[in-house]
Amino acid sequence: MKRIVSMLVLLLSLTAVAELRWEATTVDFGTIREDEGRATRHFHFRNVGDSAVDITRIRTSCGCTSSDYVRHGIQPGEADSMPIHYNPIGRPGSFNKLIHLTASDSTYTLHIVGNVIPSEVTLADRFPHSIGALRTSANAALFGDVISGRSRSARISAYNISNDTLVLDFDKLPAMCSASASPDTIPPGNTTSIAITFRTTPAMEFGWQSHSIDLIQNGKAFPINITATVKAAPGECPDNAPAAELADDKIIFADFGSQKHPKTTIVIRNSGGSPLVVKHFASEDAALAASTTLPTVIEPGKSAKIQFTLDPLKETDSIINKEVIIYTNDPVKPNRTIRLVGNK
Repeated sequence: MKRIVSMLVLLLSLTAVAELRWEATTVDFGTIREDEGRATRHFHFRNVGDSAVDITRIRTSCGCTSSDYVRHGIQPGEADSMPIHYNPIGRPGSFNKLIHLTASDSTYTLHIVGNVIPSEVTLADRFPHSIGALRTSANAALFGDVISGRSRSARISAYNISNDTLVLDFDKLPAMCSASASPDTIPPGNTTSIAITFRTTPAMEFGWQSHSIDLIQNGKAFPINITATVKAAPGECPDNAPAAELADDKIIFADFGSQKHPKTTIVIRNSGGSPLVVKHFASEDAALAASTTLPTVIEPGKSAKIQFTLDPLKETDSIINKEVIIYTNDPVKPNRTIRLVGNK
């Protein structure tokens, strides 16, 4: 008889089942404000098994999500709640995080979702620009150098500051560009990522390129400027390509304060085998302007003078030492940096 009872006890212990049943496996934090700091919600559960359960470990998919809940001996029929914390600092927009819970009976995967309204400091830091109803991380796609025959991509993060859901699209895309937004439908207070790709072909002109695309927000168009400099791959300069040579590495305005509209010139020579195009220049100094009409073409073996004018009324410095970039279609060195120097 004792043997039969012992066997029954053993069988009961082997067939005892422990199970946590969750009221919900996804908890929605709703809309929370970054300024209010860490937010806490709870997962509610009950042990519907017939043996005790231990919760021994909790892992999360992000350092922004945490829980210090550890519990031993959750008895059959017992209910409890597990707190979960989300830190919204520096994390504007929607979120979807995972919590992996290890218990003595099984492992469980839980989710938290919600949306963070950023502080003014975060908006200014993360989204300093505006394009329509979007605050953005940039207002242009600046690709820098792109090797001929290859492509480069740029991303712009954006936050919907309006009270309307925005549907995004793109228009007036030049042939070398593609663009998309993920997601392309953004509720108020949510974020998106805009991806723009610039693709070159071997037949594309070398040097600085400037284009524009339209970002469509609920039917309204807002331009995004795109710039890139197309270069030859190292050691792969085309035959008879143009080659820019600058006679000097400085634009000099001596004693410019005593002149009404001081002018000076630089000389550029084309030592290559095909026409050199001087396309454009960029300067840190708003007082500098090119008197020579750009773009201008320099034939092989020829030189040209590029004249610059300085407006003393716009010049805020008494001593000038700033950078100027000359953009050409030279495939090896399309952008030439020289110094703007001078004194009143």
